[in-house]
Amino acid sequence: LRWLDPKDRPTRWAVLSERGDLPLFGGKKVEVPVLDILEQRYLLWGRCTKGSRNGWTEFTSAETGAFFMPLGNLAPGDYAQFRVREYLREYADGNVAVAEERLVGLCKQKAPQAGGASAPSAEETPSTQGKPEGG
Repeated sequence: LRWLDPKDRPTRWAVLSERGDLPLFGGKKVEVPVLDILEQRYLLWGRCTKGSRNGWTEFTSAETGAFFMPLGNLAPGDYAQFRVREYLREYADGNVAVAEERLVGLCKQKAPQAGGASAPSAEETPSTQGKPEGG
C-alpha cells in the first residue's frame, strides 16, 4: 500500500500487486507495464540486541537507536534484511529505472563468525518462506 496525503489535494493511494483478482476497495485497477522485475535484499540498520521474544526482535544502532521488527528466531548480533521486488519501467527519454518497489518479506542474516572471511548467509524465516501472497 502506498499512501499520499498532500495538504492541498485529495488523498491518493495505490495497492501494488501481481494478482489480478485483488479487491481494490472501490478503486480502479490500472495496469502498469514493466520491463523487468528484480528481487532485491536490503540490510536493515543495526543488529539484534537481546534475541527474539514473541515474534519481535529489538535492533539498535548508533544512527537509529532502538527499534523493534516483527521477526523471530534471531540471536544477539544477527542482522535482518528487507526482501523487496523492484519493478523496472522504460521512460519516454529511453532510460530504464525503478518505477515501483514492494516489500515482500523479512529475513534474518546471521552475524559473521569471528575470524571468518566469508559473507554471512541470509536465512528465510517461517513467516517469509516461499513466494508472497501477492499483496
